[in-house]
Amino acid sequence: MIELAVRMLLARFKWFLLIVVSLGITLACIISLMTSSEAIKTSLQEKAYKNYGEHSGALIGINETKLALQSEGVDAGEYQLIDKLQINETLTATIGWMDNDAFKIGHINLNGKLPINENEVAIESFYLDKLDPTWKLGDKRELLIKNKAIPVKLVGIVENYSEKWTVPPDVEKGLNDLPNIFVASKDENLTKNTNNFLIRFHKENKKEMSNLLETYNDKGIINEKLFFNGLKQYDAIPKLTVTFQMVILIAASFCFWGLFYYFNLFQLQKDAQLKVLGCRNLKLYKLHIIQCVIIFLFSILLSIPLNIVFHKLIIKNTFFEGDLNLSDITNKVFVWVVVLFILVVVMSTKSINKFNKKSINNLLKNNISYKNSENLLINKFSSFTIKQLAIQLIQFPKQSLLIIFTLCLCIQTILFSYFLQKESEGIWDAKQDYYIDSQEIFGYEDIQNLNVLVNEGMTFPIEEVNKLEQTKGIEHVDKSPFMIDVHPLINPKLVTPSIESWVKQNGSLNSLYNQDIIIPNVRYQLVDSEEFSEIVESKEYEYFKGKILLILPQRNNNNDSKLIGEKLGFIKMFRDSGQLKTRKWEFEVFDVIERADSNINNKFLDDTDSELTIVLDKEMALESEIFTGYKDLTIYMKDNVSKAEEELIDSLVYEMVAPIPGSLYQKISFTKIEDTKITSYLGFLGEFSFLISLFLSTISIVSILLSKYYIKKRTWGIYMSLGMKKQSVIKLLSFEMFIYFFISIIFSTLIFFLSMEVLNHIYPTSFYVIYYMFAVLFIFIIAIIGVFALSQIIRKQPILSLLRINE
Repeated sequence: MIELAVRMLLARFKWFLLIVVSLGITLACIISLMTSSEAIKTSLQEKAYKNYGEHSGALIGINETKLALQSEGVDAGEYQLIDKLQINETLTATIGWMDNDAFKIGHINLNGKLPINENEVAIESFYLDKLDPTWKLGDKRELLIKNKAIPVKLVGIVENYSEKWTVPPDVEKGLNDLPNIFVASKDENLTKNTNNFLIRFHKENKKEMSNLLETYNDKGIINEKLFFNGLKQYDAIPKLTVTFQMVILIAASFCFWGLFYYFNLFQLQKDAQLKVLGCRNLKLYKLHIIQCVIIFLFSILLSIPLNIVFHKLIIKNTFFEGDLNLSDITNKVFVWVVVLFILVVVMSTKSINKFNKKSINNLLKNNISYKNSENLLINKFSSFTIKQLAIQLIQFPKQSLLIIFTLCLCIQTILFSYFLQKESEGIWDAKQDYYIDSQEIFGYEDIQNLNVLVNEGMTFPIEEVNKLEQTKGIEHVDKSPFMIDVHPLINPKLVTPSIESWVKQNGSLNSLYNQDIIIPNVRYQLVDSEEFSEIVESKEYEYFKGKILLILPQRNNNNDSKLIGEKLGFIKMFRDSGQLKTRKWEFEVFDVIERADSNINNKFLDDTDSELTIVLDKEMALESEIFTGYKDLTIYMKDNVSKAEEELIDSLVYEMVAPIPGSLYQKISFTKIEDTKITSYLGFLGEFSFLISLFLSTISIVSILLSKYYIKKRTWGIYMSLGMKKQSVIKLLSFEMFIYFFISIIFSTLIFFLSMEVLNHIYPTSFYVIYYMFAVLFIFIIAIIGVFALSQIIRKQPILSLLRINE
């Protein structure tokens, strides 16, 4: 039976080869999409763990033991904070310890070893460089721990991690942050009554961490940076992969249906001969299944090298990282192989069922008749060409609809993948080079309508920011002072319609402090003489010193000018040694201007379009201590900065965020690449699926048209024997293909413009029309190639072979 199946396949070697190639490419595409997505997910996961730790969160200051937590089915790593060390005026290091489990859960890299004996330390790289850059592993130095100068030996250097990790919103150095200097955990003199733990579930689970925090009265945090930064693209990858796998599977199904339908159609004569010899239907099915197995085995062999090529191609053009590893996804690969094998068997055997009802005599003569139910419609045409085209289009309606649908599928695949890519990516027109934030979130209480910080906010020191601004290669630094807890107050009698409108939009006129109205959501800007001249060219800085400038997002009338010369109050409530204290300031209004006024240069106020901005004199702000540092910086570099200058700037910027736990560091060029990787993945998968689907569709279309030609070969042979040239036959078949092409274009265009009307989109419709036209043009070129291949086959076909009846 196997030998007979092989011989029957080799008898129609070209069909056999075409099916093997189509199936091999389909297998390679579907499996490579899966292997690449799994490799990318693994790489993303490892990178996220390296940057933000593997822990789902942390429990901080709880009365619980590690064993008790582990008995609840979670992995726990313990750490403790015991003291802090003032390295210089602006830098403080937290002293503590971590056990081995905490290091493993946090994926913290360590050069050397963890301290296990008294007077041994491991130090985070940044802090070690600031303590003593000459301190090497094995050397001893003295450190002030618990107010005692203790000689310690450096046994490990910890890779910088603390500035990347998630910390509590009320973070305070030495109280609830992370260790920078690590000591031995077994030192009984360095223990506390409460414990801190890194918590890892067997699978990253934010919900389980939330439930655990509820159990311990929310004493801890969720690792937000892991979930929302490191793994934000993790769940989207398999969804996109499965979507495009299904697109390819649909295209492959149509292709296999056409190939096997006509492959078995032309094999019926051999099946009839076997029936005459006594072969039953069951054995015929067995014969066809064996043929499917042989085809599938050859397809698998072909798919192996193609899978490697496709895998590397997807990785190279999307996430640039991820190794081919089938060990973790063997089950998924097996499932897909089984699905495709079942699909092939169904397509092969289904086409047999239709012909089982025919007589053996008809099958032996290979006499397959098709009723022309549309004779009345066809006979209405007087032109032979039009009548023949109508016969070609109508006589096999299912095949015609199949061709149109596959072409529409190809066009919609590339169009909507590109649409989703561009809309998800958005418009990146950022001109800044760096963005850093000292504290993304902070804890505060609402007391007397004022925001009172739980702990003093962490800021970028003024001296370091000034140093950065003076660095060669810096064009400009947009600075936001940390004044979240500073509230402007205005006497109700001075409230103008513009101020009233702003207060109503962002708060309430009933939000008062000592009878004064609190102006909410104010943006503060500090300027020196040069920056002031950039904002208001017609005014002199000397007259502005010690005063404030109000910039309103919009002006309702000219009553705002009455504020000029009046004084606005500012209030700050804070805690000092557990006691609530307040500080008040009053500054005269120098001028009130509207954002769109022509005398404003917007270089330093580009982001204030919809904000009420208060501009303060920097010198006055420093002297009055209304602010002590900056919250976030947006940094612009000059064009054509040298590599050495860029490296220096990068070093200075990183040194500003490194000592602040939980701070945000963004190098915009790198951030853009990282944020657009998922959209690049989407776009490339769309292009990849489009090309594969188009390839399979082209094979399907050409095979269907060619098979229809062979089914009606005697009719075509009669035409040619009566004088019709082969070129005319090719033209008729070409017209048929292009009719399918134009019908699919009409449907696709309707879907396209309807979608553009229904869906919200950033880019204009004309932007997508251009891309749509390129996609249509590409499919048109492929159609021409298909027609050329079809014509070459027909040209080689002798007329006599078309007229001959095989008995």
